[in-house]
Amino acid sequence: MTKIYLIFGPQGSGKSTQAERIAEKLNLPYFNSGSKLREIAATGSELGNIVKEQMNSGRLIDSEIIDKVFEQYVTENNGASFVADGYPRLIEELDFTLELGKKYDWEILAVDIEICEETTLKRLDGRTTIVNGVEVKREDDTPEIIKKRLEAYHNETSPVVKALKDRGELIEIDGEPTKDEVTKAVFEALKI
Repeated sequence: MTKIYLIFGPQGSGKSTQAERIAEKLNLPYFNSGSKLREIAATGSELGNIVKEQMNSGRLIDSEIIDKVFEQYVTENNGASFVADGYPRLIEELDFTLELGKKYDWEILAVDIEICEETTLKRLDGRTTIVNGVEVKREDDTPEIIKKRLEAYHNETSPVVKALKDRGELIEIDGEPTKDEVTKAVFEALKI
């Protein structure tokens, strides 16, 4: 059975770092929805401009857009094992993921990295990303947008996390310690 690792956590939880470390440890491809969407936003295409506007507003990207990006990634990798960061974010996206899971016979392993809002705000101050090979401050990391994104995460993504917990497919990890301590806890919980 193919294992799919879904990594959750609010902004600043270190979910991308932990997802990358899981992917590296298991030698698996890594799907980062935020990076994929930032790549699309940077193209200046019609879709890129829509994605950029939605990201800068603090809203979640429309499901139709991210579902297509995710499905294209899965199809390109023939449904093989991978680590996903930042997807699914909504119950309907989880439903879409579970349908793909039936098609590809996936075993889903979800990890939720939990931190408090104060930690989120502290960690995101000055965060940067690489766009076209250049390090820049993320446009979507202003305090106002961060608060909107946290609200969206708690209102819209928390039900996904709860649904996975109810299915017995969720591991909860305290994200407050250092990156290496969190990694150790994640690896132990996943038995990798």
